[in-house]
Amino acid sequence: MWGMYQEILSPHMGDQMMISVIVVIILGGLGSIRGCFYGAVLVGLVNLYVGFLEPRLAAVALFTLAQNYLQDLLRWVGTYTEGIPVLSELTGPDRWLLWFGLLFVLSVYFFPTGIVGQLRLWATRRRQGQADSALKPGAVASAPESGQSHL
Repeated sequence: MWGMYQEILSPHMGDQMMISVIVVIILGGLGSIRGCFYGAVLVGLVNLYVGFLEPRLAAVALFTLAQNYLQDLLRWVGTYTEGIPVLSELTGPDRWLLWFGLLFVLSVYFFPTGIVGQLRLWATRRRQGQADSALKPGAVASAPESGQSHL
């Protein structure tokens, strides 16, 4: 059915869909159903928004956005690395897929619970830090004024 929609059959037909699935998993995390739900909602909203702006790009919205932004970023970086032989080759706009893959690998390495899971972890640590600072000996609690009792 996808081939009928695309009007062409090729070995690379599922690339856009797989990239969307990988983005959902990276956003939500491997062990979090709630996070994957949030990732899917975010990917769906991006696809709908791009589909509203340009209907022909709705199916490949994330892929197209990543390609355009990474190519622009690599062109900008390439202006600063023109004189360096190896770096100028690696930062060329045609190497955007290499950097896209590297971003995926780094995000899985640094955020094993996904971006949503990492945000949840940071929020929990922040709440615990605020609670711990209130319990420290130097912290001033709401004590009754002198001469007043709790009763």
